[in-house]
Amino acid sequence: MISALLVTALLAPRLAWAHAAPGDRLAALTHAINLHPREAELYLERGDLHRAGGDFSRARADYLRARRLQPALPVVDLKLGILALERARPSRALRFLDRYLQDRPGDAGGWRWHARALTKLGRAQDAAEDFRRATAATSPSDRVRPEDFLEWAKALEAAGQRPEAIDVLDEGMRRLGAIVSLQLPAISLALDLGRVEEAVRRLETLQAGPGRPEVWLAQRGKILERAGLPDEARRAYAAALDILEAHSETRASRAEDDLEASIRAGLRRTAPAEPAVETAP
Repeated sequence: MISALLVTALLAPRLAWAHAAPGDRLAALTHAINLHPREAELYLERGDLHRAGGDFSRARADYLRARRLQPALPVVDLKLGILALERARPSRALRFLDRYLQDRPGDAGGWRWHARALTKLGRAQDAAEDFRRATAATSPSDRVRPEDFLEWAKALEAAGQRPEAIDVLDEGMRRLGAIVSLQLPAISLALDLGRVEEAVRRLETLQAGPGRPEVWLAQRGKILERAGLPDEARRAYAAALDILEAHSETRASRAEDDLEASIRAGLRRTAPAEPAVETAP
């Protein structure tokens, strides 16, 4: 446990270099460790810096040093599990994360990392259940992020449960609002299930919100094209192109050029087939 004196000694310098370059932060932590070599938390923090920089061997050494100094510190298992997962060793990661969750069964972050390890092992159904646990354990509940629902939905999709994946994305939008990053995958899943009207309705909810109309019209064209409705798709692409061309004199963005190229490609794909030309005998 860090003493009050040590906290006082370290707090001011840390505030000063919290946003410093990683190398400077690493040097400051190493200096603090030299002054206080028995403080496990310092090794954990330096291990995190090594891990973030891709120096996995030094990160592991610091985590293990923290364990030797404070064997009962559960967070070491969490950090070793994350490290193993980032080193593409999901089976090893699970062993550490299982042990961590035995001590901290209510830790949402632990369940998410556990789910990611299961995902790497191809155990999508188990991963989806862990993501559900993680979301339920997040406290306060308003701290959930769009990414939490995306990972959960992707696990369900990988498990062949597309309707359930849509339900999860909808739950995320009920809690966080009609977020584009959640609605777009819901649209894609609806199309996969042949629910074209639902996909278009979902897109219309996004069109009613902020954003440029030509972008949503282009997206609408893609959805209708994917649904096998080329005439409707072509009308959406054409409307998007009209808006773009109306502002052609003020355009200066590479993104707008890319959007125009994408729209024109969609128009070519959905163009009516040329009638066959009969040749004289």
